Amino acid sequence: MKYLGPWTAGDLSFGLRALTDAHLKKAPQDPPEGDAVHDMQLISTWVREVEVADAVYEASADAISKACSLEPDDVVSFRATSDHLQPAYCLARSVQHRQILLVVRGTKSIYDALTNLAGAYEAVEGGFAHHGMLKSAQWLLEREGHRLRSLLQQHPGYELRLIGHSLGGGTASLLCWLLHNMPPDMPDWKPHLSSISCIAFACPPVLTSDLARSCSGHTTSIISQHDMVPRTSLSSLEELRKEILATKWPDQLRDQVLGKRLGALAQSSIASAADHYEHAAATLNKLL
Repeated sequence: MKYLGPWTAGDLSFGLRALTDAHLKKAPQDPPEGDAVHDMQLISTWVREVEVADAVYEASADAISKACSLEPDDVVSFRATSDHLQPAYCLARSVQHRQILLVVRGTKSIYDALTNLAGAYEAVEGGFAHHGMLKSAQWLLEREGHRLRSLLQQHPGYELRLIGHSLGGGTASLLCWLLHNMPPDMPDWKPHLSSISCIAFACPPVLTSDLARSCSGHTTSIISQHDMVPRTSLSSLEELRKEILATKWPDQLRDQVLGKRLGALAQSSIASAADHYEHAAATLNKLL
């Protein structure tokens, strides 16, 4: 059997099936704890921002400005293609909403996929971060940091809103975390911190739990019910593997195969006996 790291092909097929069957036998789980959101203005803002996150997948700055209801001149910078650890993104200003928008694109190219796969943990102060997306956030900060500060200085009262979906959400949230944790020798950002926030849609796990909780004051993560992306990390995959192994799927598979063989043998024996009975009955009829 071919091994895939700590996983086997059996774990990924028979094991997942056994785990699914085990979950289906359990009683339905209560819905997650939390408060329902009834603020329609907030919901409307989120809907607009997810449309902005989607617009950055467009191929041109003009298409983005139309999708986001911006003037063409409001698109300050647009990078349509990505490279390894260097995501595509759009930097724009929204006069209507008094915002500077930095929107990071999610997975679209092979380079984006490679960034996703660079999921090793990197040690940071207080915990660990997703290596690939942290490097992408650091690259963005180095590339656009000066321009972001200049835009905030040129537009007093504007908010810097970082937006992203999936890979883009992970990168945007890490960029927001970096900005809110600037070292003391970089004081230029301090006057702007209260106006810097992030909204991430389908954001993968990019920080260990304590660090993630520390971001609650400036970052919002929107997850669509059972979406697996925000729940997939090296640690969650290891927990999944442990749960699969706990099903003892090889024993279940052996019992199923043995049961089918015994069932087939029994059916064959019954069929054979029936044939013998019919033959004996036919012979007896001839004699009579």
